[in-house]
Amino acid sequence: MAAYSHLPPGEYQLRVQASNRAGQWSPQEWALKLHVQPAFYQTWWFRSAMWVLGALGLAFLFRLRLHALRRRGERLERLVAERTAELEAASRRLEQASLTDPLTGLHNRRYLEQTIQADFDLAARRHRSMPPEPHSDLVLFMLDLDHFKRVNDQHGHAAGDAVLQQTAGLLRDCMRSSDHIVRWGGEEFLLVARFIDRNDAPALAEKIRLAVAAHEFRIPGGQVLRKTVSIGFATFPGMPGRPSALTPESLQRLADAALYAAKHTWRDAWVGVQARSGEAGLSRFLADPTSAVEAGDVMLLVPEQRGRVVNWH
Repeated sequence: MAAYSHLPPGEYQLRVQASNRAGQWSPQEWALKLHVQPAFYQTWWFRSAMWVLGALGLAFLFRLRLHALRRRGERLERLVAERTAELEAASRRLEQASLTDPLTGLHNRRYLEQTIQADFDLAARRHRSMPPEPHSDLVLFMLDLDHFKRVNDQHGHAAGDAVLQQTAGLLRDCMRSSDHIVRWGGEEFLLVARFIDRNDAPALAEKIRLAVAAHEFRIPGGQVLRKTVSIGFATFPGMPGRPSALTPESLQRLADAALYAAKHTWRDAWVGVQARSGEAGLSRFLADPTSAVEAGDVMLLVPEQRGRVVNWH
């Protein structure tokens, strides 16, 4: 018996021919036509469906991959943004540290060098209007703690540091947040009162002097010290409403000369210097303070109770 299985779908013809024992074949032949039906997975519609499903599957995998790459890109962008923000914050901290005195937390000279010229330019513009805008002056104060070396010599440098830190706090209380407060070096401080009336400078100097004199400086070990301060100040521009040749450096030198007079005349006092008729008198004052004062080139502002005689030597 013959058996035919697993035939591919299609049309077939079964032909049968008989033979006897002697091997002679009959001339007659029997034929049977057969039709093999395809299995469902062999049909065109199934194959088409498989192609469609395959295409959809590939499209889904492609979109899934795109989504994964997009999410990865977003994570990388967030990571880059976070790292950038951290670097910028670190850079700002480094920049701030480079502009700050580590002991007192006040600004340092580098900070003043970067900011003071813009204040000079703005004050000059305000004074070019006629009449000059009110509160358009810059007043630069130089301060020096009197006999500060004794604190370090008698009580140690930790006591000196405590006095400087507390002095910084007093200056913050006396000045506005918009003013510049700078540790100039050692026991010296530089202040810039920004855009005030120059006539208010003596009152501000007296306020600072009184604040320091009245303060109880507490140092390590529980001791209390009393300290005083000498102050010199000068104003920009040299003459209200006029063009000024003063620079930040020359204004600081004027205030420093006034500070020198306060320290060598009284201590615990302040001296201010102003031009009388023009800025040329200020230049003569820097060259020879005594002659400039005697000639009336400049006007000295001093506490009324201290008298008018000032020692420049």
